[in-house]
Amino acid sequence: LCKEPSEINIFMIYHALEPQGLNSLIGIHSCEEGKCPIAKNIRGVLEEPYMQVQKAVEDSMKSITLDTLIDKYHELSEKGHDY
Repeated sequence: LCKEPSEINIFMIYHALEPQGLNSLIGIHSCEEGKCPIAKNIRGVLEEPYMQVQKAVEDSMKSITLDTLIDKYHELSEKGHDY
């Protein structure tokens, strides 16, 4: 790794492995071609709330460092937990 574990967060790791990961997980699937008026307009209705959810998930992932995960691993390992 080119950085210290305290400088690497789980969003960085996730994004490196799945560059479009949050978009595919939280994103709005296309359905504008349907005849249903809800399907034609749902993207406009959900776009802002979904962006808020995506931002919250991203911020949460950025708050957890690799260092924190390593510490937790050692803590559980010392207690004899096998996962």
